[in-house]
Amino acid sequence: MPSWVTGYSGTRISTVHSEALLEVRLSHRPVNALDAQTYREIKEVFTEVDATPTIGVVLLLGDNGCFSAGQDVGDAATIAHDSESYLSAAADALVSVTVSQAIVVAGIQRFAIGAGLILATSADLLVVDDSAHLTLPELQYGVMAGAAHLARWLGAPASERAVLTGEPIEPASFAPAGAKVVDAAQVERTATELAEQQAQRGVSIARMATTVLARDRLTLAERYRSEIRATIAAGLTDFTPPGK
Repeated sequence: MPSWVTGYSGTRISTVHSEALLEVRLSHRPVNALDAQTYREIKEVFTEVDATPTIGVVLLLGDNGCFSAGQDVGDAATIAHDSESYLSAAADALVSVTVSQAIVVAGIQRFAIGAGLILATSADLLVVDDSAHLTLPELQYGVMAGAAHLARWLGAPASERAVLTGEPIEPASFAPAGAKVVDAAQVERTATELAEQQAQRGVSIARMATTVLARDRLTLAERYRSEIRATIAAGLTDFTPPGK
């Protein structure tokens, strides 16, 4: 298989390489739902990024004018058959983003829901559509995850409320922690400019920065894994569509 870091289109993700910057685009149309194959490709991409010392910055975007609608309910039967293996593999993929040795910049357009929001908030730098629909409704499916990632951006009380209620999160609430909140039409351009600025400093600077931040990233990853372990232990996971 061709290398992700040289530019490649998989079945769920496409990449474009430009010097120290790798653009990674979710491309599972129409809404970039995250299924088992998407998780595998995310893990492959970020594993390869970490093993490629010439990549310092990753720009994470969604295709079709949106970021991600979250967990693909089309995988409900697979999850029901072996929820432990499925959730563990999904967690491995999202953790690979959280602890990446590259600086990760994410741009959220239109919506980031559930696992899609966890993926976006794994980034170091975030650009958010000021009218985006942002929710973490995982608890209704028996999954208690995302509080750790949201707390990084919103603080613990707000993140806990978002997880427990599943209520929409105001895009502007990400701004105090450093996210850029812009008009929907400006998200991709702003995120691209931000990623290019980071890349222009050079790979050595980018990788040094992530080394300094490594302890906090690893702590976040472990908190997220603890959420997944608790979810698996509870055994309540159910992504079966209503009425089936």
